[in-house]
Amino acid sequence: MHRRVSFLLALSLLAGCYDLPRVGMPRLVGKSSPGITSQSTSGTTDLSPLAQIGGRARSAAGEFLSGAVIRAFPVDGPVEGSALVSHHSGGLVSNHVGSLRATQALSGASRFTQAEAGRTTSDVEGRFTLSLPRGIYNLEMVAGDVKAWVPAVTAADGGVFDCGERILLAPGKLTGWIAIPADATAALAAGEIFVPGSPYLARTDATGRFELVGLPAGEFHVLVWKSGFTPVRLQVQIESERDRAWPDAIAFDAVTESSEPSVLPAEWATASSTPAPVASPSPIVSPVVSPSASTIALPGPAAPSSTPSPLSVAEGLAPDDHADVNQHHLYQKIVDGERSTFVWIPVFKAYQLIRPASCGRDQAGKGIGTWVPDRPLEGLQGLDWAAETFGGFYVAQFEASHVDANPGGSDGSGATAGTRPRLKVERRCVPWTGLDWDQAVAACQEYDEHADLMSDEEWTALAVWATTRQLLVSGNDDFLRSADRNDLNFIQDPTGPIGRALTGTGGSPGQGFEVTSHTGQAVGVADLIGNVLEWTGTVGRTPAGDRWIIGDTISTACPPSGFVLGLDTSPDLRILGVPGQTGGSGSLFFGSDFLASMGQDRARSLRGGYWENRRQAGWWQLFLLGGNLGNNNVGFRPVLNYGRGSSSRMTAWSIR
Repeated sequence: MHRRVSFLLALSLLAGCYDLPRVGMPRLVGKSSPGITSQSTSGTTDLSPLAQIGGRARSAAGEFLSGAVIRAFPVDGPVEGSALVSHHSGGLVSNHVGSLRATQALSGASRFTQAEAGRTTSDVEGRFTLSLPRGIYNLEMVAGDVKAWVPAVTAADGGVFDCGERILLAPGKLTGWIAIPADATAALAAGEIFVPGSPYLARTDATGRFELVGLPAGEFHVLVWKSGFTPVRLQVQIESERDRAWPDAIAFDAVTESSEPSVLPAEWATASSTPAPVASPSPIVSPVVSPSASTIALPGPAAPSSTPSPLSVAEGLAPDDHADVNQHHLYQKIVDGERSTFVWIPVFKAYQLIRPASCGRDQAGKGIGTWVPDRPLEGLQGLDWAAETFGGFYVAQFEASHVDANPGGSDGSGATAGTRPRLKVERRCVPWTGLDWDQAVAACQEYDEHADLMSDEEWTALAVWATTRQLLVSGNDDFLRSADRNDLNFIQDPTGPIGRALTGTGGSPGQGFEVTSHTGQAVGVADLIGNVLEWTGTVGRTPAGDRWIIGDTISTACPPSGFVLGLDTSPDLRILGVPGQTGGSGSLFFGSDFLASMGQDRARSLRGGYWENRRQAGWWQLFLLGGNLGNNNVGFRPVLNYGRGSSSRMTAWSIR
C-alpha cells in the first residue's frame, strides 16, 4: 500500500424540425411494447407520448452541421406502416437483429427491410431531437458526403436520451470474397453480406466477391449469409476514406437445413448502450455502420487465390523503404540533414478475451480483456472474444529529443539537451521533456507531413504484440534500474534529475538496449516502460473524472484510480488499451500496472510510467492528468503513417 501512496504523491507534483413520416404512424410489431396499444374497434393505433432522442452533429473540422438528416431504424423489431425499400438487385435485408423473413410484397424480392421509424434534421447549431415510440433504435446521421452511425440507442420515458456530439466523417468500405465447401454444388453468387439492425446489404458476384460501401470509421458486426449454409459472423474495423479488404476467404464450412440465419446475440445490439438523462453525458457506442445506398459488385475479377496473402497494408511503407512490409525493420528518416530512427510495425492480428470462461479450457482462467495470439477454440466472436488488426505504421525507436541535442558517451558524458524546437530520434540523447500535450502534438506534426503524436491505438499495438508473445519488457522504472530484473542498468541523463536516463541505454553485461524493446531485439521500440511518461493522442477524461473522452467525444464510464484488474472490452475502447476494472491490489495478468486519474480539468493521457514508478509502470499503466501540463517527467514520441496520407488525426481538444 505504501507504494501506491508514494506513487500518487509523486504524480501529484505533475499537476496541474422535421416531423415523423406520416406513412401511418409506425408502431412496433411482433411483441408487446409498453404504452403502445391497438384499438381493435377502430383499427387505429393509440400511442402513448413519444420518447425522445437528442444529440448534435459536427464535422471533423469542428463545425456544427446544419441540415444533417437523422434517421432511426428499430432494433427491437420491425416497424409496421412504413414503406418497404428494395435493393436494386431485388435482395432485401431485414432491419430486425439477425432474422431474415421471406415476403411476397415485391416481385422477385426474397427479403424485406422496413424504412426508418422516424427522421428529423439538425438545426443551425447541429442539434436535433427525434421523437419515437419507446424502444431501441440505430441512428443514421448524414450530411452531404459524411456520415455517422449510432447503434442501440434507447428511447424511453424520463427525458431525452442524449447521444452527445457525433463527428461525421467520410465513409470507407469493406471488400472480400466467400468460399464454399468443395463438395457443395451452390454457386458463389448471391451470398448476402449485411449489418444486422440496418438496411445495409451487399451481394456477391459470380466469383464470390463483394463490396459493401458507405461504412463510416469504427467497428461493427457483419453477417454473411447464403441459402443452405450456416451464416458467418464477422467483426470488422473500418477507417474513414479507406478500403478494408477482409484478408481471408469467408468460408461457409457447414451446411444447414435452414435457409434463414440464426438470430444474433442480443448483446451485439444493446450491450454498450444505457439510457441517460440529457444532463448527464451518455455513453458512446462504437460507430457501427452507415448505409450503403446499393450493392456494388466488383467487375468480373479473376477468382481469388486459395492462399490469401499475408496481412499487410497497401502503401503503408515510406516511398524509400524497400524492406519487407511483413517484418519489423528499422527505417532512417532524414529531415533537414538530421537522421532519426523509426521502427516499422507490421500488420498483425490478435484476439481479446471478453468472457474468458467461454473461450475454452486454455483461456478460462485468464483476466478479462487479456490479449492472446490465436483465435479461441470456443466461444462466439463479438460476445466471448473479439479480433482486432493492428500495425501498419512507424514508431520512433526512442523517445523524442531536441534536434540539436548531442548524444552522450558510454557513461553519459557529453550529452546536451539542446533547445531548438524541432525533434529527432537518436540513441543516448536527452529526452525532450516539459512539453504540454498541445506542444507535443505540434512538435510531431511540424516534423513531417506524415508524422503525428503516437496515438493510444498505436501504443496498444506494441503492448499487444509484446504481451501475446509473452515478452517481459522492462525499462527504467526504479532510478536507473528495472524493478523486474536486477541486472539491468541505464545511463544517467547528466542534464536531468537523478534517475532519468538517456534514451535507449538500458542493458546488462553483454547486452544493449534490445532487452528493453518491445520485440526483445535491437529491431524494436525502446523506452516504452519507465524513463519519462509519454503523451498519447487519443484517450482523455472528462473534468468530473467519470467518463472517458475519445478524441472529442464523451464515451463510457472511466474507472477510478487503482491497480488494473482488467482491460476494457467494449468495441470502441478495446483497441485503445484502457483499463476496464481497477482495484486495490495488483493482478496476475496485468501486474501492478496502475490507472491514476488526477486534476479537475479535462485530462490527457500519459503512458508507460516514469523512472520512479517501479512495478506500477508498465504497458497498461495510464496516467490521466487534468490540465495541459508538462514537466521533466513528461516526454513524447512521434509516429509516421504513410498509408493514411498526410497527418490529420490530432486536433485541438474542444471539450473542457
